[in-house]
Amino acid sequence: MSGPRSQVDLLGQVRRVARRHPVALGSCGAVAALVGVYLGVYWWASMPGFDPLPAEARAEAMELLAVARDSKGLLPRRPRRAALRRKVMGPVFVKLYLRGEAIFEHRSRTGVVLWDALLAAARRLRGDSRIQGLSEGDRQLSRFKVDIGHGRAPIVTRPEVLFAMSLVPGVDGLGVTVRGRTAYLDPDESLRRGLVTGYQPFKFVREFKAGLHVADADEYLGRQLGMWEDGRYRRSARRYFRFRTEGFVEAPWVEGKRTGPLDVYRGNTPAPRFNRQAVINACVAGGNYVMRQLMRRRGRVAMRVALRKGRRPKLWAHILGPAWRLRTYRKRLGLGQFKYIYYPLTDNYDVGGYSLPRHAGTTYALALLYGRLKGRPGVSARQVARFGEGARVAIRYLTDMVRRGRCRSEAHDYVCVARGGITDLGSSALPLVALMEYQRQTGDRQYERLGRRLANFLLYMQRGDGEFCHRYDVGARRKLCKEKLLYYSGEAALALALAYDQLRDDRYKEATRRALDYLTGESYWPLTMKFLFGEDHWTCIAAEAAWPHIRRKQYARFCYEFAAFQRRQQFLATEKAVFDYEGGYGITPFFPPHLTPAGSRTEAMVSTYSLSRHRGEAQEVIRSQVVRAFKYILRHQVRLENSYLFVRPRFSVGAIRKSPIKYEVRIDYVQHTVAAMIRGLDLVPR
Repeated sequence: MSGPRSQVDLLGQVRRVARRHPVALGSCGAVAALVGVYLGVYWWASMPGFDPLPAEARAEAMELLAVARDSKGLLPRRPRRAALRRKVMGPVFVKLYLRGEAIFEHRSRTGVVLWDALLAAARRLRGDSRIQGLSEGDRQLSRFKVDIGHGRAPIVTRPEVLFAMSLVPGVDGLGVTVRGRTAYLDPDESLRRGLVTGYQPFKFVREFKAGLHVADADEYLGRQLGMWEDGRYRRSARRYFRFRTEGFVEAPWVEGKRTGPLDVYRGNTPAPRFNRQAVINACVAGGNYVMRQLMRRRGRVAMRVALRKGRRPKLWAHILGPAWRLRTYRKRLGLGQFKYIYYPLTDNYDVGGYSLPRHAGTTYALALLYGRLKGRPGVSARQVARFGEGARVAIRYLTDMVRRGRCRSEAHDYVCVARGGITDLGSSALPLVALMEYQRQTGDRQYERLGRRLANFLLYMQRGDGEFCHRYDVGARRKLCKEKLLYYSGEAALALALAYDQLRDDRYKEATRRALDYLTGESYWPLTMKFLFGEDHWTCIAAEAAWPHIRRKQYARFCYEFAAFQRRQQFLATEKAVFDYEGGYGITPFFPPHLTPAGSRTEAMVSTYSLSRHRGEAQEVIRSQVVRAFKYILRHQVRLENSYLFVRPRFSVGAIRKSPIKYEVRIDYVQHTVAAMIRGLDLVPR
């Protein structure tokens, strides 16, 4: 009798606890249910792991394809490496890229022996008249890409936002089965077509896009099956799945040969070995890219826009389907301007707008390259001189803007840089930074008078509390102080600090002190600012530039806290799935970290570390933070090795793209990253 009686007692105790603590018990039940759902979904959607091909087997696979492309010799029937005899889930994708186009594509069936799939692709190559008719130069420029399908898993398709976010961008492919036939959108194709960041979850926020562009992905898959035009695809039941591939690409042709195949992950190949020389090489490559965008004479630059009935026009930034047509516009750029935004997947430019602060910031970066690359190993005097000449040409555009503009005052002895009736603080602050840095690095004082008058304009725009008015009405000669814009106050503080360093006018020193006092103090008095930081990287650059003329512990403490705040947002190498994000700054792995913050925030970290050394309290944790960011930048900078999807690979070398999955290259992406690396060279181990 003790057994049943004890069970009754236990049930009674449970009921009493439930009556006394209903909320706690309900919460525990909800948590248990959520954990159960999570584990169930994880088991349902997980994919099996796989053993990657050994390097020797990859080399043999690429050798087979190269023989089919480059010679008429007999194709081997059997592989030398046992790994090529294994059966894979498939399919196996083989593509040959030339100038951004997949001029040959082969897809095997599923459940295939790897060698059989590769041999079938090689035989098709031999029978393709276009491939056999390639010139020797095109054969050398072309590169094979192989993707081996190793796993697949179902995918959530409702609601659409979950569908859009269900693929790992640039890693997962999307497949669909319709009426017994299957179509595939492989990871490279999703990158080439810009589908991985095309979804707009909030229709009222047009600029925010994240996740798979479901509609365009559906169109691509439907056209592949031949069911799109007649509407059969949309009317049919569709079963979607995601799949994972092992990818490797043929090495580029360099100095008469190719090395072994290169791993590909998220469209990128392995980074060069990291050391100080690698960072020097990255700075030179970035500077050379900037020089290729510099207009040495006036001319027109073409911009192609894609049009489609029923859709908004858009810049031709990615590979598009057959329903789109292109229209070309041409815009005149002046001597010294930079071709502003470049899209390497289509070899197209966006020249619709132009930012004077970013022009000046890029000029500043060229001046830094000129001054700080002198005597560095592997950098010739001729190369250094090119950067100095580029800075002079870019400065000429700024001087022309001042000369043609109407922004001047004889009473206050100032001028500003303006392109219309209203200008902003940054359009004069960063030109002053560029002029003073150029003078400091070259010793050329021909722009000293202009620099002094620009500095006087910043004095005129400064308020009594140290903050600045951010807008200026050129016609009325009136400050507009209501609107506050990002970056400009910090840029003005840096400009005045450099102006004092070069011109030795005590007014600039006092203005710098008041600006930094405000930016590191009163600016953060509101309650909301006690828990976060704004975009204050220019503030910390200015604080270090003002040393030793202005020594205040408040500036250093502010920058140490700013560095710690940013460090909490820096990806570490703790998650294997996002190992290529290490060193970048971001919020979650769902949004791949952009390269520009890795540059701009690292500029501030370099200055903060230098400030800590000036004060005799070197912050080594900040130095490690800098090095991690440099690794991230080098991993994603455009090199010949990782440019196999680009129309003009060599032209694109040195560029800094927007993110690991966004290929847009704006001129300031290169500016910030190069300026950070060149200023922090000596923090990198040899």
